Amino acid sequence: LEHALRRVTIPFKAVPVLCGASMRNIGVQPLLDAIGRYLPSPLDRGAVLARQRSSADPNEQDDAGALVELHPNAEGPLCALAFKVVHDRQLGAVVFVRVYSGTLQSRATVYNASTSDASAAKERNLRLLQVTANRNVDVDALEAGSIGAVIGWKHVKTGDTIVSSLNSSGGDGRRSKNKASNKRNNTSIGAVQLDGIEVPEPVFFCSIEPVSSAQQDAMDKALLELVREDPSVQIGTDRETGQTLIKGMGELHLQIVQEHMKRDFGVPVELGRMQVAYRESVQHDAQATVDFEGQFAGRTVSAQLTMAIRPDESDPNAVNVYSDDAADEQPDAAAAAAAAAAAVDAVDDDADGDESVRSKTLALTSEMREAIREGVESALTRGPLLGYSTSGLHVELLGFRVDANSTPAAFRACAAKTMTQLLQDASPLLLEPVMDISLTVDNEYVGDALSDLTSRRRATIISTESVDQESAEQQARSGATQSIVLAQVPLAEMIGYSTSLRSRTKGTGSFTLQFAEYRACGPHVQDKIIQSLLNYMY
Repeated sequence: LEHALRRVTIPFKAVPVLCGASMRNIGVQPLLDAIGRYLPSPLDRGAVLARQRSSADPNEQDDAGALVELHPNAEGPLCALAFKVVHDRQLGAVVFVRVYSGTLQSRATVYNASTSDASAAKERNLRLLQVTANRNVDVDALEAGSIGAVIGWKHVKTGDTIVSSLNSSGGDGRRSKNKASNKRNNTSIGAVQLDGIEVPEPVFFCSIEPVSSAQQDAMDKALLELVREDPSVQIGTDRETGQTLIKGMGELHLQIVQEHMKRDFGVPVELGRMQVAYRESVQHDAQATVDFEGQFAGRTVSAQLTMAIRPDESDPNAVNVYSDDAADEQPDAAAAAAAAAAAVDAVDDDADGDESVRSKTLALTSEMREAIREGVESALTRGPLLGYSTSGLHVELLGFRVDANSTPAAFRACAAKTMTQLLQDASPLLLEPVMDISLTVDNEYVGDALSDLTSRRRATIISTESVDQESAEQQARSGATQSIVLAQVPLAEMIGYSTSLRSRTKGTGSFTLQFAEYRACGPHVQDKIIQSLLNYMY
């Protein structure tokens, strides 16, 4: 009978149903036994697809990379996914992994395929644990298909891919006998990468500080561990005030982080006022030529740049992604540009008549080109309206002048100065995060809920439909019928919405939010937001 149930369960022809009550510990053990007896094992699932990166930078998007199969074979090349990182006061960072291929050995050295930092790629397995409820059992190895925990990894984050060597190439684990082929396909740590965790964009932020100034260092270390555990948490610093900023997915998310800091790290912290993470962009094209002259290390340095900026409507949510058409002439700069949040686009040989500009590929060194990229990148992290990071921009380097006093530092400063002027000249505008909302509410409250969303919260209603028939029995028991409202609404208008919804629906309404995109505010809304934030800041 068990064999027959397993045979029909694996292809989804039948679903075993068990009864129990977890609160009273009734039926828990039979449920766990049924998972082992009837659900598919890694061998039943077969090969898992991973993507072979053609770029040396694992953070670069490369959807055209070849797909390779990872078979659940203990003798194959190691490939595992770190799907969770937790902090233990006695053990330190404990990384939970799922081994898809090969064998993870205790005391062995492995490599993180998801980092571009070579110094952080090499890791050592100090201990391997088989976790059973609240008991940890030391083991010598975790084979393909196993789930376990690793102690000793210092830099691995949630969602990282772990491989056994610099030349892990996936597939059946056999290395090519052709040395040239090996060199072509296995030149980077990230040659094979599993699909990690899709990290949502943080949309709320606030300041965070320890209750006592003596705990500042402890808070900084705890925040670094939190970022390893939860990739949706981001840490930054306010340039003007020097305050530490923490970004997350919502008020509740950041409050949970606050409690986590106190309970698990022993660092009580205070959170500042919750704020929405706006962005800034531009409305029009702009072009400028800027001369820079200053003192650096006791000598006069100078540089001149001609640059242009325009809105990039192809992806308004992109964080300033550029390409460099001169990449073939400067391959090292091209690699840096691809990895950065900003780079420099096309260079026009006929930008002006200056001889030094026409021969710019000979005069502009890779260090200067990298300095220009860094200057652009620095300026774009702070918009002209409220100091938020910029988005949806396209930048072009049209020309430059190099003379005897030109240095990389001069070009870096000149690029930052040029970008600051361009952002002002191109009519800056504010972008606000817009969320997809799915609202479930009793039919008698639908009209009130729709009115609240459209008239008070600037929502755009997408659809309103009845709930699935599967819930009909539940509706009959409750004596109410429900509808699902799908809409898009600015995040700023959703602060405190859960309390408002409960009062309007007598506690029966519920909703979920998911980030959709950044969208330009209207002039009236933008002025209102700017005035409100400026009054708070000053």
